[in-house]
Amino acid sequence: MNTNMAHIAATPAQTMNIAGVYNPGTGNAPTQLVNQAHQLLDIIAWTATSCCVAGILIVVAMMAISHHRGTGSDHFAGLGKVLTACILIGAAGPIVQFLV
Repeated sequence: MNTNMAHIAATPAQTMNIAGVYNPGTGNAPTQLVNQAHQLLDIIAWTATSCCVAGILIVVAMMAISHHRGTGSDHFAGLGKVLTACILIGAAGPIVQFLV
């Protein structure tokens, strides 16, 4: 181990003053990082909403096909699961805003 690494390993983290290292305990997060995090969360939210819409369409199409064939299947359980997911995804944003 070279002497610089030994010095860093022996120095407590609170007293280290290395230039260029971001200390998250002080100040605010960088604006660019916050903007990118918001953009990522927006993409995830839109993707989840699109998946819910696709899930409803798939379950309804399966119900229609089963009805046309004259076979009875329990599609209401699947529809209930998809609608529950829609409610949870729709409520996620307001719940987070309430907690923040």
